[in-house]
Order: sequence, then structure tokens, then C-alpha cells
Amino acid sequence: MPDWLQGGMQVGGGMVVAVGFAMVINMMATREVWPFFALGFALAAVTQLTLIAMGTIGVAMALIYLNLSKKGGNGGAVSASNDPIGDILDDY
Repeated sequence: MPDWLQGGMQVGGGMVVAVGFAMVINMMATREVWPFFALGFALAAVTQLTLIAMGTIGVAMALIYLNLSKKGGNGGAVSASNDPIGDILDDY
């Protein structure tokens, strides 16, 4: 394979990562999930966890979030939504 083609493939591979990252941010651009997104980046930067460990932590956090949002429970306050995490975020 010529050097110019190999260099182009490396640049294209780097662009695929950037486009994929942008697509993930675009899909999850809601107020309810930004704290989880930021927490994931902080955990990845501070710890030396593998992708499998980070994925497991992410799935566990998602299940906890879904379980909490099903139960409701907003501390006795009247709320317009059924999203306890969203109600907390609305207060900020």
C-alpha cells in the first residue's frame, strides 16, 4: 500500500472517531443525561478503568436511573413530571 494511501487512511480513521463522538453527544443532548456524561468522562480521566469496566458502570448507572424514575418519589412536593432527576436539575 502506498504511503499516501496509508496516511489518508489514518486521517480518515481519526475523523471517524470524531464524527462518532459528535453523534453520541448529539443523541444524548438532554438535561437529564449530561451529569452522567460528565461523570463518565471524569471517571475515565481519573481512573485507569478499562472500557469494559466503564461500560459496566454505565449500565449500572442507567439501571439505577431507570429504577428511580419509575418509582417517582419527589419528597412530597407536587411535580409536573415523573422524572425525579429532571426535577432536581430544574431547580438549578
